[in-house]
This record gives sequence, C-alpha cells and structure tokens, in this order.
Amino acid sequence: MDPKHFIIIAGRNVREAVEAEQATGLIKAQETQAKRGILGAQLVRSMYGWSVRYDSGLQGWGLLASTRSGQLDGSFKAAVEWAENWQAQDPARRYAWASRREVERDGFKPVEVREGA
Repeated sequence: MDPKHFIIIAGRNVREAVEAEQATGLIKAQETQAKRGILGAQLVRSMYGWSVRYDSGLQGWGLLASTRSGQLDGSFKAAVEWAENWQAQDPARRYAWASRREVERDGFKPVEVREGA
C-alpha cells in the first residue's frame, strides 16, 4: 500500500507480508491468505460516520463495527480504537488500514494518526 494513499492503522508487519505475496497474483494470494486466517479491515467513512469493514470480497466486505449498529460513535478515533483492539486479538494474522484521502477529508492530518507498528 502506497503510503501516499493509505495509512496502516494496525498490523503493519502482517500487511507487508500480504503485499509481498500479492506480487504473484492478487486473487490467488487472497484465497491462500484467507485459508491461513489472514484478515484485513478497512476504516471507511459512511453517511453515519466511521465504520470498520473487511477489506476483501472474500468476506463479502462485511461490516465488523458500525455507527448505525451502535458499536461505534461515528468518530474516526472510535473506529481506530476498535480496529486496534480487533487486530490485537490475533496480531499475527490481522491488519487494519484507511484511505489517507478519507482520513484527511475528515480533518485529520497524517501526523495526528498513529500509524500501526
């Protein structure tokens, strides 16, 4: 993920390993990673506020936590905290990220966002 466009929120080492495998072909790599339990989450801005969803169609882009369902308060901070806690449950196989454009559009500067180690 190009850091000009994406911010890793949590699980940088997992995300880097995923990218290395994807060089051989995205679809095959995603299928292999899913079989090993590697999961990614994307923080997204919706009309209800910030939510967290799976970052792959293999999981149906399903919502993990949303404002509408009451799991989050709609803030970016709440989505980041939720994603960090989710990633910490299985740090060897989970990562979370957000679009830099979406984060900055919501008023956050890149230096204000703790990029996950």
